[in-house]
Amino acid sequence: MPKPSPKILWIELEDGSRRSYDEHRDYLFRVLKLKCWICSRRPSWTKRKRWPTLDHRTPRALGGSDHETNLALACMECNAKKGASFASCPK
Repeated sequence: MPKPSPKILWIELEDGSRRSYDEHRDYLFRVLKLKCWICSRRPSWTKRKRWPTLDHRTPRALGGSDHETNLALACMECNAKKGASFASCPK
């Protein structure tokens, strides 16, 4: 199954180590079983618009970092609608 292409390759972790985009996304999705931080629905690999992605809470375009504290799980649809803003998409 094709996956969204990440704009970031490495996530900076609190302990100073790094984790790949795929590893971090899968950790949030499969291990922590988090929901989309914007719409609160559970992402799914079975529907393209619901694919899990990583979203910058503070967009990089507005000074946000690739640090794990600035990244959250978001479904592809919400992440695309949000773009480089702080605004959330409707549920």
